[in-house]
Amino acid sequence: MITKTAFILSGVSGCGKSTVALTIAGGDKRLVCEANHYMLNEDGNYEFDASKLDHCHQLCFMKFQSLCDSDEPIVVQSNTNLVSREYDRYMRYAKSKGYVVHLLLVAKPEEYVNHRDIPQEVVNFQSRAFGRLVHNNGHHRRKA
Repeated sequence: MITKTAFILSGVSGCGKSTVALTIAGGDKRLVCEANHYMLNEDGNYEFDASKLDHCHQLCFMKFQSLCDSDEPIVVQSNTNLVSREYDRYMRYAKSKGYVVHLLLVAKPEEYVNHRDIPQEVVNFQSRAFGRLVHNNGHHRRKA
């Protein structure tokens, strides 16, 4: 029997979650679920729109459910996931479908570059939340 594995990645915006997710998925973009995938404009460029955030997260969860329902051997979700309410439903759903679930914490690298022009106050807020997540889960920060 093949073990089905779901990876939930957590980290601040721009820390490299998408790159790690794609690596875990063996380069298969189809297996990666991100709300950011639904924030693309007509030209295919990322364009954050706060008014679309809830809808994008719902579409992301629906894709995750579909992949789990299809018994894909690996499923990866890589939203910020800085508090449990952001990732709990993914973990519960995957477990209900027989997946082994791993929460991976992706630390912001020392050479962090804000490629998406995310306001610094947002990055700072996310960094504090990530620190609490690391502390509360008893994990040590390390680069994925």
